[in-house]
Amino acid sequence: MNQLFFYLLQVIAASGLLYGYYHFALRNKKFHRYNRFYLLMAIAISSLIPFLNIPVYFSQKETESSVMLQTLQVISSPSLSSESPIVSTAIHTESITATWFTTANVIYLLYLFILSFFLIRVLISLGKIRFIIKKNPAEQIDRIKFINTDEPGAPFSFFRWLFWNRKIDLHSEKGEQIFRHELFHIQQKHSWDIIFMEFVSTIFWINPFFHLIKKELKAIHEFLADEFAIREDKNWQYAELLLMQVLNTSTHLVNPFFHNQIKRRIAMITSSKKPSYQYLRKMMVLPIAAIIVFLFAFSYKNKRIDPHEFEKAINSITVVIDAGHGGTDAGAKTKDGKYTEAELSLAIAKKIEALGPEYNINVIMTRKDEKFPGYATNKNDALKERVELVNNLNPRAFVTIHMNTTSDFKQDSKSGFDAYITKQRYNNPDIQLATSVLGELKKIYTTREEIKQRGNASIYVIDEAKSPSLLLECGFINNPKDISFVTNEKNKEKIARAILKGLVTFANAQQKDDLESQFLQNKNEGDTSKPKELKGINEYENYLVVINGIVQSKRGFKAIDSSFLFAKEGVEFTVYKDSSGVKKYGQKGKDGVIEVTTNKNSTKTNIKEAAVNESGKTQPTIYKLVEVPVPTKDLQHLWN
Repeated sequence: MNQLFFYLLQVIAASGLLYGYYHFALRNKKFHRYNRFYLLMAIAISSLIPFLNIPVYFSQKETESSVMLQTLQVISSPSLSSESPIVSTAIHTESITATWFTTANVIYLLYLFILSFFLIRVLISLGKIRFIIKKNPAEQIDRIKFINTDEPGAPFSFFRWLFWNRKIDLHSEKGEQIFRHELFHIQQKHSWDIIFMEFVSTIFWINPFFHLIKKELKAIHEFLADEFAIREDKNWQYAELLLMQVLNTSTHLVNPFFHNQIKRRIAMITSSKKPSYQYLRKMMVLPIAAIIVFLFAFSYKNKRIDPHEFEKAINSITVVIDAGHGGTDAGAKTKDGKYTEAELSLAIAKKIEALGPEYNINVIMTRKDEKFPGYATNKNDALKERVELVNNLNPRAFVTIHMNTTSDFKQDSKSGFDAYITKQRYNNPDIQLATSVLGELKKIYTTREEIKQRGNASIYVIDEAKSPSLLLECGFINNPKDISFVTNEKNKEKIARAILKGLVTFANAQQKDDLESQFLQNKNEGDTSKPKELKGINEYENYLVVINGIVQSKRGFKAIDSSFLFAKEGVEFTVYKDSSGVKKYGQKGKDGVIEVTTNKNSTKTNIKEAAVNESGKTQPTIYKLVEVPVPTKDLQHLWN
């Protein structure tokens, strides 16, 4: 509902700007053909421009420092993002009837009711015209169907039908002028404009500017037809004809000759003065259109709303994903027996496997079908097969997927995701793994952030696995809301991506810790002149290194004194990747650039002394990664 409401606001605002310019600069000016085209284009532009929604990204810093960007974000984007957590919109599958009577639905119904009223009004007018056509005989004159009638409002025209008032002599001077007037409406296809505007103003009945444009367009039709109908030096006679023959019409879709815009028509007929600055008035439409495009065609967003949205593992990692149960062990079931825990956990695991390469994750499945892992013949052997696979592979992480349940066949009080870790050992990586995965899952559905351990009961697969391990309960199988969420194909993908993002966060943090440990080990061994070859940084070995503006002869980390990495303060690292390095340093920076900048009040010697003084600490200092024009996270895992 929010997006529809916001779209209507954008249409109203855009059409208001365009109509405002018309009213003050173009209205009642004698370039009617241009004005007809302008009003029709105003309808099209204001209705279609908001659909473009072209994304334009700015960094968080740029947005926070610019009031204009903040304003543009408010104008171009609805307050409720389409990426909002689904938990707020998840619907209990068996309570649809009870919850149907909502504010949103009432507003929709009210809008459709009023729309129907306007639509019926249009259809009634079409029906009246059809009745007149059937009631009276038609005479074919060239391509025009000429109908003599006594209907109020005649003469008037509708597409190729010309409805003539029998009381008017067609061969008189007055009759000839009126005939020319209606003939022009038919030739210029003005009825198409009217039908188009009727349906547009019916669909957008809430937009007052469309109703004003419809009224103006009809007036412009009359101005154009009057210009065509008037013979030389007959302006005042034609004006007198309009004053003496004012009638009303019962059908609002037609072009009646005696229109109600008499005063304006007479002013247009009798005025010979050309509008001043007519070309400037026409050309000033371009900046107005540009403003509308600038405001409504673009969606102004921060570069990264979700810090892990497109993040991959620094180095390719292997994880083992276990779809719980299987074989003769179906696990928990729904009350109607439609879904089993084994089936649902396998569906989620398969999604994780399919999407893993996008996150630089190699996913190994314990089972890929409904059978036990390793084609074991019983539950106990299947559990041993799982543990043996994990311990042989020694993956970065092990996640086993399950569904929760309660003693009730059906309930709605307990809902959402839970995470369990082993109680057999205190393992900090297990806690980090659970925290990372839960942190991502809570963005898409109800998730309890507390990490659980199962009392005195054993959870064999995570108790015996030597790698960081996690048992994930993906909702309650006996809660209809959870089942509705988990069985939806789009939501399965969201669950899989959330788990993969959590694994990326965990793996990158682990790899950063590994690098820091190696740095500390090198430092404590007294090798502070240059770091040893470190896992995870080989990809930077060809990067150009610039220290305090001086290009180094060596490349990669070999050119960086390790004391910089452990300085207490005054050191900043800036990473330029690909073309961003070329822009600043030419072809020397084509493989990437690492800039090292020290505080002006610090010297290399002072930094080395600081490193020696800090050697007793177990953790290195955390450094800021400076943002560059082409954002990159290449080395963020080293310094954050």
